[in-house]
Amino acid sequence: MNSSIEQRVGKERGEKEMKKIYFGTNLKMYKGISETARYLSDLEARTRDISRTEIELFVLPSFTSLPDACRSADRRLIRLGAQNMCWEEQGQFTGEVSPLMLRELGLDESRAETLERFAALLLKKNEVMNLTAITEPEAVAQLHLLDSAALTRFVDLSGKTVVDVGTGAGFPGMPLRILKDDFDLTLLDSLGKRIAWLEEVCGTLGLKRVECVHARAEEFAAGHRESYDLAVSRAVAQLNVLCELALPLVKVGGQFLAMKSVGTEEEITVAKGAIRTLGGKIVKVGDYTIPTSGVTHRVVVIEKVSPTPPRYPRAFAKIKKQPL
Repeated sequence: MNSSIEQRVGKERGEKEMKKIYFGTNLKMYKGISETARYLSDLEARTRDISRTEIELFVLPSFTSLPDACRSADRRLIRLGAQNMCWEEQGQFTGEVSPLMLRELGLDESRAETLERFAALLLKKNEVMNLTAITEPEAVAQLHLLDSAALTRFVDLSGKTVVDVGTGAGFPGMPLRILKDDFDLTLLDSLGKRIAWLEEVCGTLGLKRVECVHARAEEFAAGHRESYDLAVSRAVAQLNVLCELALPLVKVGGQFLAMKSVGTEEEITVAKGAIRTLGGKIVKVGDYTIPTSGVTHRVVVIEKVSPTPPRYPRAFAKIKKQPL
């Protein structure tokens, strides 16, 4: 804990000095009294350098009880570490996206607040719609927001037309849109409810140059063949399947960036024949570590070197049954 946290808190409250800071943690992730005691001891030690401040520690049983606790006590929780959460004014949890994390990626630090607002809206909607299995705020920040943001290490989006194939809850497209506003983005998904929510969120956040499209990728290709400079996807399908859905949308000279986990060497090898058939060529396989997480993921960069034959993409049932 350092003085920058104290200054931030004082600024948010409109005060020159903070009289009291409250720290809360969800100890559900800790096992046993001894681990809990060690954590609280460490937390207390890290707050000793804050002068003129009274520290109060309190424990909450779960994420679901934290909003009520904040409201009843009229307290703001200030994030101190990976196990602490920040209660945002819009009424939902977010894992903090530190400007320092964006600086590490070479991105505009001022966009951190909008990323957090998007995370808040995501978790709120997730209560009534299945958008993400990742619900812990810190994990949302790392494994959704910063993971998506890392794609900017591999491609320049400026002035490009970009389609996010199978965007789901808006990843990686929405974080890329928030971080960069100088390209045209299409969010493509087969589930109408998700697309309707993404349209609503774009309006709430004031995001421009975004088109949210409800369609299957193989059907969308019929009217948008070789129309995009870039296709991106973080979908879970095998690479050979993803390529048949995405590469027909990409212009010759453009690229398809598939976000994968590490340990996918065999999947990439199997997909090489399909990539050649569809007019593509792998030009880079790059691994990256998500800031603050220690988690390493992979991007497969495929360049479109020739037109995709007209018979592709096939109907999805056939793609799935007989992948290239």
